[in-house]
Amino acid sequence: AENITGHWSDQQADIKEANRTAEEEALELLKDRLLSLDPYEMQDLVAAILRAMGYRTRVSAPGPDRGLDVFASPDGLGLQEPRIKVE
Repeated sequence: AENITGHWSDQQADIKEANRTAEEEALELLKDRLLSLDPYEMQDLVAAILRAMGYRTRVSAPGPDRGLDVFASPDGLGLQEPRIKVE
């Protein structure tokens, strides 16, 4: 019985190590992908994340935006707090 328990512990340790390695690789791939986004893809991603969090968003059109790329608020009009401005 002790041999089976020891074997099971070894398998669990191997699984934990494989999961840790897979998680590290996934984080590196995600980081590389985020770093490769152009500014417009990044503002669309940020707006999508804010929408997923329940905010309504407005994304500035390409061109001069006076530093405001994404505006978000609960109501989409900016009448409710918090008002989020992303540059």
